[in-house]
Amino acid sequence: MTQSSRTEIRNRLETRAEAALDWAMTTPGACNTVRFRGSDDPARLGWDQVFAILEEDGLMGLRLLSRAALPAFEAGLAEHGYRMQFWNVFTGTAADLKLASDRVLSGPPPEGLTPVPEERRRDSAFLAALRDMMQENGIVPFSTGMLSGAIGGPSALSALQDGTGRIAACAYAYFPHNSHSPHARWAWGGLVAVDPAFRGRRLGTWVNAMMVRQAVTGMGASALYELVSEGNEPSRRMVEGCGLRLAPELVAGIATASEERYLR
Repeated sequence: MTQSSRTEIRNRLETRAEAALDWAMTTPGACNTVRFRGSDDPARLGWDQVFAILEEDGLMGLRLLSRAALPAFEAGLAEHGYRMQFWNVFTGTAADLKLASDRVLSGPPPEGLTPVPEERRRDSAFLAALRDMMQENGIVPFSTGMLSGAIGGPSALSALQDGTGRIAACAYAYFPHNSHSPHARWAWGGLVAVDPAFRGRRLGTWVNAMMVRQAVTGMGASALYELVSEGNEPSRRMVEGCGLRLAPELVAGIATASEERYLR
């Protein structure tokens, strides 16, 4: 598959997911996975809806599933030609995350860098540059609407910039789960990217801690989770440095018929 065809598919799925935001935030078993439609409880959502989405979109986001229920779910997927791609789930409570993020952020920002002011979230040029920076660093960005906070409910965008306004690092958090979910007040954190010109200064941990603290103190999250691919030690060290710990009882990923990994 070419890069242009991947981009076209991603844009189509994201547009469809954003059109279904009300569904995601009001339907038991559904959740907002942003880039495509998703579920945090497929059994509650119902197999008919699960397979209708998979048939239409080719994939489906899955968040915070119970690992104990996974064998039965995977067997149901396999009967219809689908499989799961997995991420490890790292979580932290608000109290633990605040302590850890305060520790990371106890000193001044890294030399020559300052936090990006909140009002820049409404600046279209800034958002375009932010999306480009994410893309250049292997992160599939969220839409301008999500990053700006115009849609998707409360969110946090943390970023560092140099004296010229160049974005050095960024991270983002939002609430994926609706009021029917036991994780309704859990924020998702991610989209952590660091410009290569600024690497080697632990900016990933710093900007991630900025995002974590904002999610807890600004958004009122009771907990936060981040998803890390198996074997991605730099990301694991980063999230653990911000107070998150592996939650082996939970799993997240994508249901798909493809052998190609959709996201890193």
